[in-house]
Amino acid sequence: MTTRKQDQPLLVEFDLHELRHAIQQNRKRAEELQKQVERCLTLAHLYDELLRVHGVSNGDIDELPVIARSNRFEGMTVAEAALIVLRDASGKLSGREIMEKLAQGGREVGGKQPMGTLATLMKRDDRIERVPGETNMWRLSNVGRKE
Repeated sequence: MTTRKQDQPLLVEFDLHELRHAIQQNRKRAEELQKQVERCLTLAHLYDELLRVHGVSNGDIDELPVIARSNRFEGMTVAEAALIVLRDASGKLSGREIMEKLAQGGREVGGKQPMGTLATLMKRDDRIERVPGETNMWRLSNVGRKE
């Protein structure tokens, strides 16, 4: 990223707050669309199974694809992806909810105890903090909200 000198005009002006809001809204919409796709595919699989159970041939209906997961968090660390999940949520989330959203975005948490691994990785990131007094609840820290 290049920096501009004081005497150079800014080529593109934008409101940082509006841009962040637009990004958040588009991520939210994409997540909603992904959920709709998953629901439609799930229903189609159920209908297909009903046909099989009753011995009805589904004729020329092709096999339905397996529910796909996105690659939204591909190449990111778990903490980076969790930070995006928390920003999208605009509030607090449980560790379980964060794990589910990470998995939906293609970022699985490894280890023998993935929840413990996730908690450790998030504790090490100063942009994420536990919600005081609540078990396994997380939110953006003041540092994370300022970025």
